[in-house]
Amino acid sequence: MLLSIDNEELLHTIRTFKSGKAGSPTVPVNVLVQEADDLYLWCQDDQEQLMLVGLDWNQVSLIPACAKICREFQSQWLKNYKSADKTKLEWESKSPEAVNLRNELLHDFGFAFRKDDQLLAQLKEINRKQSRASLVQSLNDLATLGNEYIAMLELIHFDRTKLEAATRLAPEMADLIARIERNKNRTDESKLMRDQAYAYLKQLVDMVRECGKYKFRENPERLAGYLSDYWKGRNTTRTKKTTLEDTPKVIEK
Repeated sequence: MLLSIDNEELLHTIRTFKSGKAGSPTVPVNVLVQEADDLYLWCQDDQEQLMLVGLDWNQVSLIPACAKICREFQSQWLKNYKSADKTKLEWESKSPEAVNLRNELLHDFGFAFRKDDQLLAQLKEINRKQSRASLVQSLNDLATLGNEYIAMLELIHFDRTKLEAATRLAPEMADLIARIERNKNRTDESKLMRDQAYAYLKQLVDMVRECGKYKFRENPERLAGYLSDYWKGRNTTRTKKTTLEDTPKVIEK
């Protein structure tokens, strides 16, 4: 009787799986998932013979569910990645306006407050920070400072719409930062689970292939189903490239 396992239990197994290999997939995820589905169907006719050489069929039975989980995490990762990329592009399109406004305000305030050492010290502190979050904080601080000392700014005919722009931009940019961080966390989490599911599925696939290649090493017809079309294609391309590189070049006269 095969082991009964639901997706929650399988998800826990995938989360805690230690592959011993770091890094992202070496084979495209969609390729591995499709080959896993194909291999599962292929090996059904050989169940008895494969089990005779030590293949655990309980593990084989996990392949369809694991392939489905891997495919779903891949889709989720792509969705989160695209969302994160879109938010970064939005930040990149808006941040020049915020940076320019910040620099203009620092310049205007520096002139208006040039005789007040305490206010100049505050501007120096604001100017020291360089991160995304500090850009937002700078706009907020400068808007607050400008409104507090508006009388000094009016002496230089300061454009008050700059303070309105800073007040508007600060929360908009803060929201973008929050979305960037949220999307980054979601992307990191979905990629981690995608990689875990990939590693676990690959282990199952490798296990079946190993037994299949051993059992049917003298049966080319059955052996073919236990070989990876992806790697066969890669090896063929590599062989052709090597052959071309090793071929003596004919110098035309």
